[in-house]
Amino acid sequence: MTRHREPTTKKILLVDDHQRSIETYSEYLTLTGYKVVTAENGKEALEKTQADSFDLILMDLKMPVMDGFEAIRRIREIKSLPFVPIIAVSALDKPDEVKRALELGADEFVEKPIHEEALLARINAMFRLKEAIQKATIGEEKVRSLEEENTFLKNQRNLNKLESPKAFFDIVTCSPKMHCIFRCIEKIASNLAPVLITGETGVGKELVAKVIHSISKRPGKLISINLAGVDDEHFADTLFGHVKGAFTSADRSREGLIESASSGTLFLDEIGDLGPSAQIKLLRLLQDGEYYPLGSDHPRVSDTRIIFATNCDVEELVKSGKIRQDLYYRIKIQNIHLPPLRERLEDLSLLIDHFLEKAAQKTGKKKPTAPHELTLLLSNYHFPGNIRQLENMIFEAVAHNSGGMLSMETLRNTIKIERKGRGRKLESGLDLLNLLENSGLMNGRFPSLHEVEELLVQAAMKRSEGNQKIASELLGVSRPTLCRRVKEIEKG
Repeated sequence: MTRHREPTTKKILLVDDHQRSIETYSEYLTLTGYKVVTAENGKEALEKTQADSFDLILMDLKMPVMDGFEAIRRIREIKSLPFVPIIAVSALDKPDEVKRALELGADEFVEKPIHEEALLARINAMFRLKEAIQKATIGEEKVRSLEEENTFLKNQRNLNKLESPKAFFDIVTCSPKMHCIFRCIEKIASNLAPVLITGETGVGKELVAKVIHSISKRPGKLISINLAGVDDEHFADTLFGHVKGAFTSADRSREGLIESASSGTLFLDEIGDLGPSAQIKLLRLLQDGEYYPLGSDHPRVSDTRIIFATNCDVEELVKSGKIRQDLYYRIKIQNIHLPPLRERLEDLSLLIDHFLEKAAQKTGKKKPTAPHELTLLLSNYHFPGNIRQLENMIFEAVAHNSGGMLSMETLRNTIKIERKGRGRKLESGLDLLNLLENSGLMNGRFPSLHEVEELLVQAAMKRSEGNQKIASELLGVSRPTLCRRVKEIEKG
């Protein structure tokens, strides 16, 4: 049985007119450590929120006396009420109903019936989201008033007001930057124009392609292919197919990916690896909407939506001649750029917990508890492989773990090995020279080695939030050595 890590600290208001649902979910959530208060309709729920405070509300939408829609609207209109996340629950999976609930103030929608553990995962995720937002924006020295906090959290909730929120459920994020990208995706998803998704390796480009295809509601399939390793000779056959007798071994006709993805979407990853001849064939397809299977004299019309992706700088590829300029203009009509993980560190704790859950399921183990310093340790790592690398690191750590608390040894070793090959970064993308210039030490003179060392120690302690173990790893020195230097600095 999954156990909540903070029993007795959070209170949930469960609103449902079905007694069986009330009993089932109330009993389960109570066993997992939550305090549960129940209400049988929206009117009763509204009265209880005015008389008591709750950490989260589970609101059924279809109820007598006052339905969930009206209750959500009225709760959100109470200015003096501390902000509380609301998860709308209903057996109705109608896009208009979901959209209405979210517009009125619900933060998420869950379709009935839902398994108890799946519901618990959603509730825990909602709490982690709120905590991550607060941690990312509220520093120890800056405390917001209740009114400021409510306004901030409501603004964050508004970021979730998407036309197709369910399409984004697989993307774990609380990043405002990512929510801006989501809104952009919704604007371009329904048309047939090509889309270019750019971003470093492991940022989730294929996942975004799946979202675009889902929102487009195209009846055909989404078919993906990585162009790395596909040479010009096989490209045409792979993409366009061939007719019987097109070449010696062509004993029968074969459809290409364009035809397989008819009325759907074709995702071409690593477009920068495509050869010159293949680029010309692709350009003709984009210009005319027609293609010729190998060995055929009769063109076929394509209605396939094509999404491209690359982890390279496309403009640099054009300048170097690796991508034709006319093809570049065709594929970059609509561009979605995904930020690297190091630019959305507010998502780190959410992703860690998500991958711990996923790794536990895959390995058949109980989900381990994440040490307090895990997020801090990983936030000081640059993640060249981004989210995919984080998932692999967490999976390896869980696979080697034997206790209830996750051991960080595997993660520490991975980071140490990688750092030996590339050196360390102390400040998000800032090199040592920038660090020195910003410190004022370079004001008309060259700093001494002692001054530089002191600056590095201070920077490492700041990045590690005073955790000497992590700071010593950042600097590549032993903990006793760092401790000694910190004491020397404090003495002046």
